[in-house]
Amino acid sequence: MEEVKFKGLTLVHLHEFLLEQFGEEGIQRVQSRLSPLSAEAFLAPSGQAWYPLAMDAEIEAAAIDELYGGDYSQAARWGRYDARRQVGWLYRYLFRMLRPAQVLDKAATLWKGTMSHGTCEVVPAGPREVLVTLSGYDQLHRVLCYNWQGSFLGVLEACGVRGQVVHEACRFDGAPACAYRLSWS
Repeated sequence: MEEVKFKGLTLVHLHEFLLEQFGEEGIQRVQSRLSPLSAEAFLAPSGQAWYPLAMDAEIEAAAIDELYGGDYSQAARWGRYDARRQVGWLYRYLFRMLRPAQVLDKAATLWKGTMSHGTCEVVPAGPREVLVTLSGYDQLHRVLCYNWQGSFLGVLEACGVRGQVVHEACRFDGAPACAYRLSWS
């Protein structure tokens, strides 16, 4: 199977987030845990480049282990940050005029612009609820599940609603796809 890649803007935002939260010392602590190639990408990420998803998993896991004591659920913090940063102020204004379901309906299209493989499927599950499933690529580390959970929450926030995202099914627990239930008020 061909290596899965992701768009580097996510790494740019992770670096920004960690720099804001932990300063240069935190960046250096994470960098010291990385392979030379991952450290290079982490220290000077390009938003236009495509990176191996395995590199993202290595970087995120190192950041969690070093800065959050191994609590992988904390990756949702930078998932939210990444989503908010990727949805600029103009889109946030436009998103607030749309229903969240309309915005989330575009997730499959957006997926193709940020991931080289896999599918993102959004299925309505109620008047203010959708089920998002991610499949078709190897999920390399549980930290990525938490990152996605935070990203979905960030999208709901960009729509101007309070939301909840529950990771209902996970490939690490034997499910065929990771499934996230998004609901909002």
